[in-house]
Amino acid sequence: MRFVALFAVVIFALPIAGCSLAIRSQGIEATDLSAIVVGADRETVEGVLGSTIDRVETETGRIDTYRYDRGRAPDAARASSSGWSGSGGGGPGAGYALTLLALGYLIAQPVLIHNLYEEQKGELSITYGADDTVVRIENARQRNQRELREDLSAVLIGATRGQVEELLGAPESSGEDGQVHEYRHQRGDAKDVVYVTYGPEGAVANAETAEQRHARHQRELREDLSVIRIGATREQVEAVLGVSESGSDAAIQQYLHRWGSAYDTVYVTYGPDGTVTRSGTAAQYREEKKQRDIAELLAKAQCGEAQAQYEIGNRYRHGVRGIRLDRVEAALWLGLASRQQHKHAATSLARLREHMTPEQIAEAERLTAVWQPEDCSASAGMVTTEEVIENQ
Repeated sequence: MRFVALFAVVIFALPIAGCSLAIRSQGIEATDLSAIVVGADRETVEGVLGSTIDRVETETGRIDTYRYDRGRAPDAARASSSGWSGSGGGGPGAGYALTLLALGYLIAQPVLIHNLYEEQKGELSITYGADDTVVRIENARQRNQRELREDLSAVLIGATRGQVEELLGAPESSGEDGQVHEYRHQRGDAKDVVYVTYGPEGAVANAETAEQRHARHQRELREDLSVIRIGATREQVEAVLGVSESGSDAAIQQYLHRWGSAYDTVYVTYGPDGTVTRSGTAAQYREEKKQRDIAELLAKAQCGEAQAQYEIGNRYRHGVRGIRLDRVEAALWLGLASRQQHKHAATSLARLREHMTPEQIAEAERLTAVWQPEDCSASAGMVTTEEVIENQ
């Protein structure tokens, strides 16, 4: 009897399993949205998308939301691993185990198929005018973001606290002085934080989003740092930045300056007379260091060092910051490193050549053939004054 039950379960399971395998191996076809454009009529839209899942009436028309298939690419590898396999052997309990397995498989497949479809569903919100023609097309995220912006645009100077909180709800927190209130507002997956300051009469005196507030802090931080210029005295610098975090005898003084949500580290070098001779933010120093690293790497490559040639070749190959993408230049340096038996250079060069034209390959080979290393013996071991200062 157990084999009859197993046979029956398998017969029922096969069509469902076949559906699942078909989805995985052939994919799900995406809905053709080409006919849905501004100016199309509602009949055309619903001929493609079917019935609406949500409707919002507006003063000038309505907004209907529809679901559509985004599509699923074939997944033959996973589909091929979904079948059953076995030798047919086993003890007395094997038949029962197979029956239970088949039942579980039968129960799970509809859920799997549902999930495969749901993962590939998208939503479109169509705004119709009074004449039932399309005036705006948005996906769910675009609609949420637009409605969030429209909500926040109502928080204007002069609005009452009641009007604000009818829209945004109660504030999450307020400042110590009780004037700056923090509101969190959300529309679907779109959300923002709004900071509102009320005047004595309870009306909005100032309002800004978290992004606007951070931008203001960054602007005010830059205005502070503009004081740190060549020739400024230490007293002028520390009146803005406070006391240095470095020891008083350090060659380069480090200051951490904050302005609200914005902050930066500033490095200042003073001359013997106590005035600024050099200054820069952490980002500026990092950029300068990166440029020096590139110059040093290029110098080593020009001296014939295989590892440096390999590294500089890959930088030209990918076009990293500080070095433009240049396949001929990349092939030159990778070819030179490969000529010195660098263990990775030949592989990188072969992959690069797949994306080069015959003319580019010929030019790189010409440059490689005539290249000669520079005589670097005179500069070997030299250390710059700047490096001495940075290493202190």
